Amino acid sequence: MNIIKLESKDWEKYKDIRLEALKSEPLAFAQMLEEAAFRSEQAWIDDLISSQEKDGGPIYFAEDSSKIIGMAGAYIEKEKLKLRHVANIWGVYISRIHRGKGAGKKLLQTLIKDLELRNEIKKIKLAVNPIQKEAFNLYKALGFEEVGKHKNELKIGDKYYDEILLEKLI
Repeated sequence: MNIIKLESKDWEKYKDIRLEALKSEPLAFAQMLEEAAFRSEQAWIDDLISSQEKDGGPIYFAEDSSKIIGMAGAYIEKEKLKLRHVANIWGVYISRIHRGKGAGKKLLQTLIKDLELRNEIKKIKLAVNPIQKEAFNLYKALGFEEVGKHKNELKIGDKYYDEILLEKLI
C-alpha cells in the first residue's frame, strides 16, 4: 500500500473515491452524494491542481495494487490572514474492505507530516461525527485533542447529528 498524490489527469480516480466515500458513509461527511455527483470535471481537476501547489491544501490518496482505496485532504484559509496558520482536515475515508489494516493511519500521518513541514501551519483541526468511533479513536491516537462539540451540526433526512471538534497544535 502506497500513499500518493494524484495528478490532474487522474481526476476521475479522485472523483470515484470521493463519491464512494459519500455513498458508503453519508453520516461522516457534510457534503451529500448528490452535491458532489454534479460537480464539473474542471472542479475535480482544480482540487487536484490546488493540492499540488505549495500553499494549496494537500490531498493524499491510499493506493493498493494500482487502485485508490482511500483519501484525506486539508485546506488552508489562505485568503484570511488571521487563519493562515490553521489547516483543516477533510474527506478522510478508507474503503470498507481495507479498514483495520493501517491505511488510514498511514494516510493521516503523511498528511500531518506535510502540514507540519509548512512553517506557517501551527494548528490542525477536524470534526468527526461521534458515531464514527474508529475515526475518532484514530484521531486521538494521532495526538488530536477534543476541544468542543457542535450540536445538531448535520441534518440527514429528519435526524440531526453532532460533530466533535478536535485539534492538534504543532
